[in-house]
Amino acid sequence: MRLLNVHSYQIHSFPSSDAIEEFAILSHTWGTDEVTLQDWQSLSRDELEVKKGYRKIDHCCKQALKDGYDWVWIDTCCIDKTSSAELSEAINSMFRWYQDAAICYAHLTDVPDDAGGDSLQPKLSASRWITRGWTLQELLASRDIIFFSQNWQHLTTKLESLDILSTITGIEREYLEGAPLEDASAAKRMSWAASRETTRIEDTAYCLLGIFDVNMPLIYGEGKKAFKRLQEEIMKANPEDHTLFAWGDIVEKMTDIPYIIEKSKAAEMEDIPWEASKISQPLSGLLAESPRDFKNSGGFQIHNIATKFYKHAPRGVITFLPQIQDKSIRLQLPVHYNTYQSICYWKQPQIATLSCTAVAVLLCCHEKAPNCLPGILLRSCSERSSFNRTREICHRYTGLPTTVRPAIFKFREMLNIGPQRQLRIESGDVMLRRYLWGKDTDAMGWRTMTIGQTIPEGIIKMRGVKNGPICLLYNRVCQVSCRHGFGMKFTRVEKDGEGMAGISVSLVPLDVGPPEGVKFEPIKPDFGIKWNPRTQCMRCPVLPEFTKVLGMPSDTIIIDALPFPMITIKAERVPLNAKNNATDAFVDVLDIVITERMLPYYPKDDQSNTHDNMH
Repeated sequence: MRLLNVHSYQIHSFPSSDAIEEFAILSHTWGTDEVTLQDWQSLSRDELEVKKGYRKIDHCCKQALKDGYDWVWIDTCCIDKTSSAELSEAINSMFRWYQDAAICYAHLTDVPDDAGGDSLQPKLSASRWITRGWTLQELLASRDIIFFSQNWQHLTTKLESLDILSTITGIEREYLEGAPLEDASAAKRMSWAASRETTRIEDTAYCLLGIFDVNMPLIYGEGKKAFKRLQEEIMKANPEDHTLFAWGDIVEKMTDIPYIIEKSKAAEMEDIPWEASKISQPLSGLLAESPRDFKNSGGFQIHNIATKFYKHAPRGVITFLPQIQDKSIRLQLPVHYNTYQSICYWKQPQIATLSCTAVAVLLCCHEKAPNCLPGILLRSCSERSSFNRTREICHRYTGLPTTVRPAIFKFREMLNIGPQRQLRIESGDVMLRRYLWGKDTDAMGWRTMTIGQTIPEGIIKMRGVKNGPICLLYNRVCQVSCRHGFGMKFTRVEKDGEGMAGISVSLVPLDVGPPEGVKFEPIKPDFGIKWNPRTQCMRCPVLPEFTKVLGMPSDTIIIDALPFPMITIKAERVPLNAKNNATDAFVDVLDIVITERMLPYYPKDDQSNTHDNMH
């Protein structure tokens, strides 16, 4: 650490801030023509005095001398910014240096000398010093601050104006008075920085290192990755503080979000009109893009339910604290499925689709709803248990449990939550516009039929394949038993030599299999049907009465076969008018609605002719 002697104006090096008993420190905003360490070491006094930045150094030294201090620290001339190692060490140590300083002088270059009384608060509010990222840690770390006007006239002190500073900055008085910052949640501390700016984008993260008491190397040029790295370090230091994930637009209930509808109402929608003004933006990961995302999150508080969640896992369940995995965050959270669907408005093709949306419960609470847990919306992507999140957060999603092992802990799931990658839709791909099922039908997943296919976000990438298998969608008929299921096998077929003339849909009876550890026995009741093991249903033969063909470019079919639900499938060929596509480019869009019905009771001792009797 370098310090400037106020008597000789010579710079000396010290091993740390502990090596000097008392020193003053300067807080200011950078301007043009600042005096650097190299300037101080190489230029004469006359040459230094010509530079605009010299004046603040001179006044700071004179004020320190007047107050009885022999040393001052000023960032412009006490750090060798040509050395990346020294700069990194200084930034990682700066919060502690401001804590150790006997007094801090804040020079407000845009506040007039006569600011005082009733004019003090509006003048301070308008000062550039209040808006800068670096001055936040200087305000919080310093024991006391003396504020000086543009011509170094005394204005006020930090301890004299705690209420004014609290009103201006949104920081609670207790933290300005010196209460431990770790008592404030991550979201609250981030909210303090939400409206502050830095010249370099990386400094948005680096200026918060001391406030969160974390350290990390500086990599100028990494851009927004710096703030992601900061959040990762905070998460590793405080894995049970879920307020770090409580950023975004706060809503009272999920249905307040314009593009979210309850699943029960989604089945009633005949059509989803496309609107250019609502084209969906790329989804986020679990971590925020900048402190601005925490603008409305200052009310989120840490809760001990997070500790209970990780400590009291169900028997046989391994607990994992949040972990960093490539660009995603891997963690366990309570998750609720099949309650909401979200509308996605595509730029190309110009359609709106419904996507299944999960709700992950964050283990924290909001000061306005202390008896509730917040929830965030997740959309599935192509990898198993991988999700993207939306910007919204419902701060009163579900009630706060009071028991030691609440029921909500049983819905825990290991998730990978990361940012959405760019998804390019190509001619010949297939999109699921609607895929709806009832409460007694369980959508178990999907399987692609050829190598290289994926189904991210309801898009079946055909990779240029014209005719042949598309995919197989798995479902379970929960009305009968946990083993009775069915698959819907989609295949593109040709007609009269014309490729892609239709889409064949086959219903495949599926035996999901007994639970793990249970002895295998033939499925009952069998309804006179051959139930194919799930592992073999990709290549199993299908019955003619369970197969229908959708004629393109537009058609609707109904598969009505007991004991399965009624399945309505609509297909439409939609033009793809992107710049890089041919004039005849298209995608096939599918609407799938599974309608449940009451099943009759079948006696256990007479099941042999059930299928024949139904038909």
